[in-house]
Amino acid sequence: VSTQSTWGIFGHTVDIFNGVIITEKLDDMITEDFSKRLAESLNIWSEEKRRGVWCEIPLAKAEFIAICASCGFTFHHAKGSIAMMTLWLPKYEENRIPSFATHYIGVGGIVIRDDTEEILVIKERKSRFAADLWKIPGGLVEQNEYIKEGAVREVREETGIESEFVGLLAFREKLNYLFGHPDLYFVALLKPLTTELKPDPREVKEARWMPVQEFVDQPVLIETQRKIAYLALAKLRNQQPMTDIEKECMLDLVIWKAEHFQMKLGKKPSDNVFYAPGALHIPRKEEPKL
Repeated sequence: VSTQSTWGIFGHTVDIFNGVIITEKLDDMITEDFSKRLAESLNIWSEEKRRGVWCEIPLAKAEFIAICASCGFTFHHAKGSIAMMTLWLPKYEENRIPSFATHYIGVGGIVIRDDTEEILVIKERKSRFAADLWKIPGGLVEQNEYIKEGAVREVREETGIESEFVGLLAFREKLNYLFGHPDLYFVALLKPLTTELKPDPREVKEARWMPVQEFVDQPVLIETQRKIAYLALAKLRNQQPMTDIEKECMLDLVIWKAEHFQMKLGKKPSDNVFYAPGALHIPRKEEPKL
């Protein structure tokens, strides 16, 4: 339901939860008018028994934030040049407005050559871990991008290698990541379509094809990536066919607690919890030499 603005009430829509989304543009509104119309609108919406109220405030009208706060609004999220504020109108009901997105989504690409059983690895120019640590390429998934697309893109951008998505091997969750939010890190198995390395000098100090055993034997290695390397090679050697993985449907999960890492930039060390299909589990103390 949409309503046009009339003096005293903002133009708005009513969502399926009986909440109000203010749709009227605020860019040209003066502070006095905004204050009066907000008060009038809230009175009417309370009488109509509306629930949540959403008000998007442009950066150019930042003075409106204090007015909203005086009426009980709180911040929901901010992005670029806007701040979204919300108000829960029912006084005797629990606030049911959903929180903003709470997780970071990262993706890494495991790329192993069939002919040499070498894994594609990089050294980052600016690393949160040891300066000379070899790791798999990867990064954050972009907005409105599928995980499989993000994996292929990150590998191409960082190493110049074109690849094809095969499937997901595992994922890792970490608490207390950036700004205290959790991080989900998905690892995709990719099939290389090219082999010539063209690393991005802005992000990558060095890239190479490395024997898998050499990769996992590094003195300093992210525990999650060591496990994933074993899983990837097991799959490539058909120790467990993809059909078995699909049948598992991630219902039978093996969970490993990875090592703690003291992160830079003031981030707190936290547990890494690594999930992989039980069909591909290789016990910690019985991992075979590759």
